[in-house]
Amino acid sequence: MKIKITLTLGMLLAGPLFSFSTLAAEPSKPAASNPHDPMMAELMDEKGAAFEASFLAMMVEHHQRAVVMGKLADSRAENPELKKMAGSMVSSQGAEIIQMKEWLKKWHASSPQMYKAKGDAEKMMAESMSKLEAAKGSEFDRLFAMEMAAHHQSAIDMAGMALNRAEHPEVKELAGKIIKTQTEERKMLMKWAGQ
Repeated sequence: MKIKITLTLGMLLAGPLFSFSTLAAEPSKPAASNPHDPMMAELMDEKGAAFEASFLAMMVEHHQRAVVMGKLADSRAENPELKKMAGSMVSSQGAEIIQMKEWLKKWHASSPQMYKAKGDAEKMMAESMSKLEAAKGSEFDRLFAMEMAAHHQSAIDMAGMALNRAEHPEVKELAGKIIKTQTEERKMLMKWAGQ
């Protein structure tokens, strides 16, 4: 099975689309109404095996971006709690990436590839990463917290869809774990971002 996915900055650093409380009932309107998260829009029309394969491939890429961001915190963050959270994210999401790749291969005869945003989105993403790479101390902490909080919200929204649409109970269980873990982390990130 081939999976066509195009990532944009919005997919990787998307802002909130729905509050966590709305995830119990899957969003009824296409995410296309929010131009900042095309990932949700792509998933909106998919069901069954096609949805699950796309969700896993997208979440692998989404996690990989978080791991890259999280590793920056080791040498740049000032807040020891933020640094500890980033290290935990790198470890836990790295393990989830391995698991999701195995499921893609086993259940969907597919493997995720590195997808890159194109055009303006690619430029914006590169600029965002450059800012993080250049920042240190409290300024890094603030930027990291803001961007990772938005990134987490995108993952929470996608995982909410997987609770209803994924075929395998293992994927639904992972989606529930993502929602729980990243909702808790997001609360702290928003606090550190001053929001």
